[in-house]
Amino acid sequence: MKRDLLNVVFASNKRKDTLLLLKSKPQDMESLLSSLDTTRQSLIPQIRILEEHYLVKHHKNIYELTQLGKIMIANMVPLLDTIDTFSSDLGYWGNHILDFIPLHLLLRMKELGKCDIIVPPIQESHDVIKIFHESSKKSVTVYSINTFFHPNLEDLFEDLFQNNVEIHYILSQE
Repeated sequence: MKRDLLNVVFASNKRKDTLLLLKSKPQDMESLLSSLDTTRQSLIPQIRILEEHYLVKHHKNIYELTQLGKIMIANMVPLLDTIDTFSSDLGYWGNHILDFIPLHLLLRMKELGKCDIIVPPIQESHDVIKIFHESSKKSVTVYSINTFFHPNLEDLFEDLFQNNVEIHYILSQE
């Protein structure tokens, strides 16, 4: 019995991870087993399901994505990246108003990847957070979105300029 493609791809981590592994290049069974840290008996039924739905094909012992599989994975990766970004702290993202962020930037949220949401103690809330300050100095580029201008942001910017860090700063109009 055929399943719908959404379930085929996302209902099993083994199937999803197999597709992601095959995205980069065709692989033999041993490489797949090693990368997925699983047994042949566990993986073969999952690969058969992918083959029955024309997402994966194999010749001898080499497995690769079909054209349909390549199309699916090309669209699947951005969705998974977006999910990773928002899953890092779903409560934070769900409880904050993001309307002030331009649409073209909202559509690129997946590029943030997994994030650390830093909530400083109330007594430190007017200081630039030390962890952010130190890690920013090591960066090539810093993107920052804020709803208010930190009083000691000038010190941070000075350090970033001295370290040739490119700065992109968005300040809410509200």
